[in-house]
Amino acid sequence: MKFNWKIAEKIGNGFGVNCGVNLNSNILQLIANRGIDDFEIGSFIDPDYNKLYDPFLFKDMDKAIDRVYFALSNNQKICIYGDYDADGVCSSALLFLFLKKLNADVFCYIPDRKSEGNGINLNAVEYINSCNTDLIISVDTGIVAFDEVDKINSLGMDVIITDHHSPIPEKFPNALSIINPKVNDCGYLFNDLAGVGVAFKFCVGLALKNKDKDDLLNFLKWNLDIVAIATVADMVSLVSENRTIVKYGLIVINKTKNIGLQELFKVCFDNKIPDEINVSDIGFRIGPRINAAGRMDKAMIAFDLLTTDDPIKARRIALELDTKNTERQNIVSSAVKSFIKDNSGAANDKIIIAHHDKWPVGVVGLIATKIRDHFNLPAFAMTTENNCIVGSGRSLNGFDITKAMQDNADLFVKFGGHELACGCSVSFEKYNEFVKTIKDYAKSKLDNVVFVNDLNIDMDICFNDINFDFYNDLLKLEPYGKGNDEPVFVSSNVEVIDFSVFGKNSEHFKMNLKQNGSIFSCFAFGAAAELFSKFKVGDRIDIVYKIVLNEWNGNRELRLNFVDYKNV
Repeated sequence: MKFNWKIAEKIGNGFGVNCGVNLNSNILQLIANRGIDDFEIGSFIDPDYNKLYDPFLFKDMDKAIDRVYFALSNNQKICIYGDYDADGVCSSALLFLFLKKLNADVFCYIPDRKSEGNGINLNAVEYINSCNTDLIISVDTGIVAFDEVDKINSLGMDVIITDHHSPIPEKFPNALSIINPKVNDCGYLFNDLAGVGVAFKFCVGLALKNKDKDDLLNFLKWNLDIVAIATVADMVSLVSENRTIVKYGLIVINKTKNIGLQELFKVCFDNKIPDEINVSDIGFRIGPRINAAGRMDKAMIAFDLLTTDDPIKARRIALELDTKNTERQNIVSSAVKSFIKDNSGAANDKIIIAHHDKWPVGVVGLIATKIRDHFNLPAFAMTTENNCIVGSGRSLNGFDITKAMQDNADLFVKFGGHELACGCSVSFEKYNEFVKTIKDYAKSKLDNVVFVNDLNIDMDICFNDINFDFYNDLLKLEPYGKGNDEPVFVSSNVEVIDFSVFGKNSEHFKMNLKQNGSIFSCFAFGAAAELFSKFKVGDRIDIVYKIVLNEWNGNRELRLNFVDYKNV
């Protein structure tokens, strides 16, 4: 993938002078690069859990809270309707555990990805009604469930929608209450909560209206582990309230009381749980295993893990999720390798459309992402499901993949998404027309376009600037995530001293680099095949990297993780 290096503009001397926090110029530069204003620096560096926004800023919160307490007082049955990704599962588990704490008669329904798809569906509504349900509370879904909410109302049930997805402008389901920070006049002050963040605010609202509020608020604090995991896994911005939730959630994660998470962590780290589980661990170990339930089987498996108090059951489920995650990894890897091997000419098109009848519908988005990244072109990955061809698309800046579908809407049974990602269904009869039309459309829009992705670099530094004092200052910016990316640095005119490959299959690449007498090891994991032939000893390069701490047997060493390079 080609990158256009963009080094951040240096800040002026006045930035951060009156922020009330003693920070050196390098950290102030990094904070400025993230769009943080002077007056926000203190709360960014030291988020305060006690200063989270009042949940009753949501204009429909009072109405929703009153309806739940009416249900509790009258022994009415409540159904939590969730989604099958990590955010939906964690949202469902959080609300379920909290309502159980309130002695509610409550159960959870999460649709099957394969047979039902996402969102509230009419068959599920009929089933929930047959369970003598009085109130449905949606989490991480529901904001576009117009017909389904009308059906719920017609059956005599009430519905509260808690969601974080964007609504259709000026059109809302006829729900009793809608709690969604993306609704324009909702009243809330932060609009990028994950679904679990909205569910958490709903629980806080319930706690604040209860005579045992202190006990309930403490209970919610001990469940911030679930909230933090879903917030990271759903890749919402880690700024404002999300940053606070994740910072304190990480504290809870590292001393979790949740039996299911305890067993999941053992599996994730092969019984060698680190002293500090971090955001990267959530993103690459914990979140994918929770997601694997909905991708490869039924999401209720992961819900059961998060809500059980039985260690034996938790261990069994954790091992099952680990197996499903490995299965998911193998399927995606095999699918992508096979496609690349069998379609060497695919790069001649301006968009890639891959199809295989046997790909599970839960992984086509992952396949599309990897094909896009390999060819540096927009890509669809499609499979056959329920007498239809369904799939996901992933794009690059400069090509709006959802608009491509909007401009050819007659080709699709249904579709949706945003500029860079989408989902769609195409009938068998129109599939060949879909392939030709979308390829022609992309060619007309991208005929002379070569995708070059911006690589945002925080700072140009010298190797002799890198030490443990500098690294410890970087830790003040954690937790990293969307909107607060891990810092990226560039060093110029660096000498390649030596290089090698390592790993079970010699898949990883390492080189030792020298600048002005300072030497650092730089690692590129999984990139040996790509990089080994591109260097020779004595080369002079500009190197882009992240600074990481490596610890082993009581030793601590700073090293560099490779991002990109240019020959001098």
